[in-house]
Amino acid sequence: MNGQSWNDEHIDVIFYYLRKKGKYDKANSFKFTTVNCMFFSKIDEIHRAYANPEATSSVASSENEICEYINGYRMLANVPWHTVDCVLIPVNIKEENHWILIVVPFTDRRLYIYNSYRVAGHDAVVRREIRKIATLLPHHLHLSGFYEKKKGIDWINHPSYKGKQQTDDFDVMYVNDLPQQASGSMDCGVYVAAFAEYFCSGRGVPSEIDAELLRNRYGALLWEYGWQKADLNAFSDNELPPRPVRPAIDYNAVDTVVVN
Repeated sequence: MNGQSWNDEHIDVIFYYLRKKGKYDKANSFKFTTVNCMFFSKIDEIHRAYANPEATSSVASSENEICEYINGYRMLANVPWHTVDCVLIPVNIKEENHWILIVVPFTDRRLYIYNSYRVAGHDAVVRREIRKIATLLPHHLHLSGFYEKKKGIDWINHPSYKGKQQTDDFDVMYVNDLPQQASGSMDCGVYVAAFAEYFCSGRGVPSEIDAELLRNRYGALLWEYGWQKADLNAFSDNELPPRPVRPAIDYNAVDTVVVN
């Protein structure tokens, strides 16, 4: 992996281990979960269909899949989103061959963007991709029944939600003063994994990150995972998501999504 950019499988393994830690660490009162890389691919597919009024292909299947993520299906060690405080979303900006991390704390009604490479032209592309999640995630939270299931929050009077519809776009905030990767390097995947790990542990991101040291550490983790997968080819039953019960969703009855 030295000197190579990370692909979806690398990120998925790291985020699986973080998701597993969040599910089974009972000592931590702060609850989180993660998604895999396919999540944003589905968001992108839905956005492209909504943005093109002449599109004829149906995205109902992808809509259902996003709702299944939210309801705790589809991935190993997954949990329903209404049982956690926030969700971590890795996003591959394909046009820039660049990874970023999005953290969504539900009480803030906001996307927090962790980006290890901030320059003007690059930022414009990143912002365009982020808007897809900012627009479509609230819609799918509403569609999946998240707001009815999430306890302990007064959605009508909470400062972040008061005066807004559940399907209104989420606000976007960039996390400042993050360590930045060297120009021309392919370390963005390492930085995303580190940002996610620091966040999940409750520690602030340090002012500097040793990308080479982390690359070796994560490389060892990925190697061990690959060896275990090849040798055992099995997972414990309690990591398997429950079989989803899919109620019939009338997509004509839900609010139309307007994308930017």
